[in-house]
Amino acid sequence: MKISNDIKRVRIDNLAERLRSNKIDVSNSYFSTDLAIVKAMDMLLNVASNIGSEAMILDEMRLMVISSGTVTVRINFQDFTFSDGDLLFLGANGVVDPSAVCLSDDFSGYALSVSTKMLDTVFRNVSPKILSESVRQFSVKLSDDDKLFLSQSHRLLLDYVLLHGQEGEVVKCMIASMMWYVDGLYSEKKVTQLSVSREQRLFADFIRLANEYAVKEHKLEFYADRLFLSARYLSSLIYKTSGKSVKGWLDEIIISRAKTALLYTDKTVSEISDDLCFPNASFFCKYFRRLTGVSPQSLRASVGKFRP
Repeated sequence: MKISNDIKRVRIDNLAERLRSNKIDVSNSYFSTDLAIVKAMDMLLNVASNIGSEAMILDEMRLMVISSGTVTVRINFQDFTFSDGDLLFLGANGVVDPSAVCLSDDFSGYALSVSTKMLDTVFRNVSPKILSESVRQFSVKLSDDDKLFLSQSHRLLLDYVLLHGQEGEVVKCMIASMMWYVDGLYSEKKVTQLSVSREQRLFADFIRLANEYAVKEHKLEFYADRLFLSARYLSSLIYKTSGKSVKGWLDEIIISRAKTALLYTDKTVSEISDDLCFPNASFFCKYFRRLTGVSPQSLRASVGKFRP
C-alpha cells in the first residue's frame, strides 16, 4: 500500500490551531499544550479529513468513544471501521492519515488526549499498562455500564476544566480514574487488538526514527541497528511497504523541514543549512535544487519571503 510522502508530527495545540483557522467553534471543548477534551469528535474528524493528504504522527495518546454511527480511519497504515459503543485507544506516536477519514451521517463521539508530560505528573509511581510503549492501539466494545461511566467522566472532566482550568489535583484524579478504568477493560481481555502486520509495525517504527534522526543520521545501517534488523532486510522491507527507499524517506523528511524553514521562518539559507547539518550552504543549495527542481531562494521568493 502506497502512503503519503510527508509524515509530520502533530501536537494537541496544532489541532486546536487548525480548528480555529477553519473557523470551527471550539468553545464547548478544551485545548491546551498538554490536554484536549473534545465534546463533538465529528467536527474534529471532518476538519482533519480536509486539511490535506499527508499522514501525520500524533505526539500524544488519544482515547475516543463512538456514541453513534460509524467512522473509518487509517491507523499505522491500515484501515479500520468503528461503530456505536466502540472505544478506540491510540498510543503516543501513532501514525494516522486524515485523508482516509470517512464518517457516517449520524456519527457522533467524544475524545480525550493527554500529553506524555502531563501523564507523568498524573502517574508518578505506577502507570496503567495501556500507557506502556508495547501497547500501540486497541479497541473495546463497551457495555452500557462502561458507556455511562466514561461519558459521565468525560463530561465532568470537561465541565470542571472549563470552569477551573487544568491545574491541580482534581483534574489529575479525574484523568487517572478514566485511564485506570480503560486499563481495567484492557486487562480483562475485552479488547480487540487492531491487526497490523509485522512489516507495517517495523515501517512505522522506521518512520518514527527517521523523523527523529534524519537530519544527522543518513546511513541505512543506523536505522537497521536501532530496529535490530539487517540493513538488507530493512531496505527491502521499506521499499516493499511504501514504494520508496530508505534514502528516499530521509530525503523527503529533510526537504520537508527545509521547505518549512524557508517558507515560515526568517532564517537565512546559510542558517537553515547549518540547522540541517549540511557542510555548507552551497552543498545544501545543490541538494535542494536536485530534489525539488528549484533553488531555496526561488522557493522563498515565490511566496514573497525572499531575503537578499
